[in-house]
Amino acid sequence: MKNVDMKKLLVFILIIALLILAAFGVSKLVGKGSKPSKEVQEEVTNLATKYYATMTEGYTTEFNGIDALYSREKTTYDDINKAAIIYTAIRYAEDNDIDLSISREAEINLEDLYGREDVVAYNAEQIRKIVKKLFNKDLVNKDYEGGITFAYNYYYDQDTDTYTVEGNPLAVLDEGDSLAVKTKVVDTVKKGDDIIVSLIVAYVYPGEEGSYVYYSESDGADKNRVAETTKKEFVDEKDDSFNKYEITLKKASDGYAFESIEKVKK
Repeated sequence: MKNVDMKKLLVFILIIALLILAAFGVSKLVGKGSKPSKEVQEEVTNLATKYYATMTEGYTTEFNGIDALYSREKTTYDDINKAAIIYTAIRYAEDNDIDLSISREAEINLEDLYGREDVVAYNAEQIRKIVKKLFNKDLVNKDYEGGITFAYNYYYDQDTDTYTVEGNPLAVLDEGDSLAVKTKVVDTVKKGDDIIVSLIVAYVYPGEEGSYVYYSESDGADKNRVAETTKKEFVDEKDDSFNKYEITLKKASDGYAFESIEKVKK
């Protein structure tokens, strides 16, 4: 009788152990996330690489501002100069054939306001819609100046509902045309309502005889030199030598929108 009871006890213990292992396995899978559908993956990868990974373009640095994004441990919408947000929205419109033109009546009003005919202005309603789509934020109707950090100023006119763009005289642009920041997506996972796009970042300097030198940091120091190649692309076996960042996109009413970009601790 005691043997029977012992066998039942062992079976019970075994079942409990299996349940614990199964629960642990499920929790690990949930923690790692799952792959989004191919359609969603293409959508978020396009948003991440073209716009979120470059949304400081126009900042006054030698890498045309893009390196400013990766100088922080974590960046959210609130951390970005809103003139750069508008510039990103304009780039998105140009890439996706969204009409930002204004009416002839608005043009005349702005010409009278500024006293000249070469005014460059954009449809503010469309810009607000794009900012809402990309960032799920409501852009406030007001002037946005670049200060000393961004190349352009955007001035809002309520009567015509437009943004007029002017070069920013305070910004000192660095002519680093031969320098570039390159990114490469290495993973995309879905976690609940979020999608995480992981990418590595390289700073590319010109090498000798038309080659490109890849560095893990923007300073171009020898200790951060990773690879030299004749093609302007990552050397796959060196991927682990670069810093990794995670761009988090959160489910919104119109697809996925930017939440944050954060450096992954090594």
